[in-house]
Amino acid sequence: MKTANFTNEQYVTATGVGGLTTAFGTTSGAIASVGSGAWAVPGFLAPDAMTVSFSGMIATIGLPSPWALVSSGGVVVRAHGTQTGQDTNSYSVNFAPLVPGGGSVTAYLAATIQLIQQAPFPVPGPPRGHPSFNPNYVPSVGYAQSVFTVALTAVTGGIDNINTFEILRTTLTAGQSILATYNTFARQPAAQRRAIPSLTITSGGTLVPAQAQYMIQPSVPGLTFTLPSVSGAAGLLYGFTNPTTGTLTIAANGADLIAGFYPAGSSSVVVPASGSLVMWGNGLNAQWDVVGFSPNFVPHDEIAFNSNGSWSPPFGVSQVYYRLWAGGGGGGGTFGSGSAGAGGGGAGYVEGVAQVSYGTSYTVVIASGGAGGTGGVNGTGGGISSFSTFATASGGTGGQAGISGAGGSAGNGGAAVGGTLAAGGGQGGPGLLIGSTGLGGQGGSTFGFTPTPYGTGTGSNGTIGNAGTGGANGAPGGNGGQGLLLLSW
Repeated sequence: MKTANFTNEQYVTATGVGGLTTAFGTTSGAIASVGSGAWAVPGFLAPDAMTVSFSGMIATIGLPSPWALVSSGGVVVRAHGTQTGQDTNSYSVNFAPLVPGGGSVTAYLAATIQLIQQAPFPVPGPPRGHPSFNPNYVPSVGYAQSVFTVALTAVTGGIDNINTFEILRTTLTAGQSILATYNTFARQPAAQRRAIPSLTITSGGTLVPAQAQYMIQPSVPGLTFTLPSVSGAAGLLYGFTNPTTGTLTIAANGADLIAGFYPAGSSSVVVPASGSLVMWGNGLNAQWDVVGFSPNFVPHDEIAFNSNGSWSPPFGVSQVYYRLWAGGGGGGGTFGSGSAGAGGGGAGYVEGVAQVSYGTSYTVVIASGGAGGTGGVNGTGGGISSFSTFATASGGTGGQAGISGAGGSAGNGGAAVGGTLAAGGGQGGPGLLIGSTGLGGQGGSTFGFTPTPYGTGTGSNGTIGNAGTGGANGAPGGNGGQGLLLLSW
């Protein structure tokens, strides 16, 4: 006789910790909440599980399963694939057809929900001798099931974030052949419709699945809440809010990771004062995905570098807008009266948006301006500025010295590489003679600044990438302006 696995009925019907009723209720409730369409705002549930890489104009997108997209009808997509009977976690999308013949256009990588058929089976038709036999019948293929999927396409419009969702956007310009710069600031996370009751906790410790039904908050600052293991709480949503004046730390359990603010993941996340956070248990990847957070998680600031150094993005910052200038060239010196040195060349300039990762340090190199020449010596060129591997700008060359009765040749502007805008520096002006009086050449300008003006004596110094002017009538040339990096987020 087979012995029952459970001999005490309270073990089956108990409502406390360890009861099967509680366990099944928690699991079925989590599944129902995800699939019932109870979402006020459609969008992505785990957007940071996506990976993006480029080769030429082709974007390769990886969507680790389960990757969820909630449509306006509440459909949660977990299958992948774009063709009947197929299933894939990887997409290749070509942006080349969208490159305009002139000017520029904003292009989007869009996600839409589709229904595809899977599990094919042959349909041979009735056999010979069957009353319904038809010798003209053509065997076909049927499909046993229909599943939802995500289709990814490159488009130039039609993004409503209701049924067609923006994953990323980029600017395409005429003649472009390489796609490397994009941003994801408009990617929309899904949000639940129902109000979540609050639960105040007075001391730190490990949370339990039943607490996933609340917006959890500490009663005092400095507490640490440890999430349960993802393997036992997959599919659950935990909400946190911090009403205190200090911080609240949310720690992952064991080898679990927290993902959502930065690709690499972390073992903990700090909720600032007045901050809120919602996390979803991603059981397949053994990690907690951040699916919602208050604006104060992402700082908005600007920093200027006028010397070498390094920069690490603050917590929550995944992209930064940069403006980079190199060093301006120095103006040429002069030897004797009636001589005119030439102006140096302006610095190269580059700007763009860089994708960055929390915990990574990025090297900043700021160029010095070129030195103005003294006597019959040419001005020296400005140095090179760079922001990690994202952008490089070259300095302008120095202006040629002037000798008695002659003017020097102008310095050339520096170049720039990278970013969405790269502008070369302006050329300096040659040394001029007006009668027997020398006039130092104008310093070349850099992007966003006016040229350094002419002079009749000691050359003027340039500022922020502008070149120095040439000296005149025996006076030295001016120094070029140093480089600069501005970062904002």
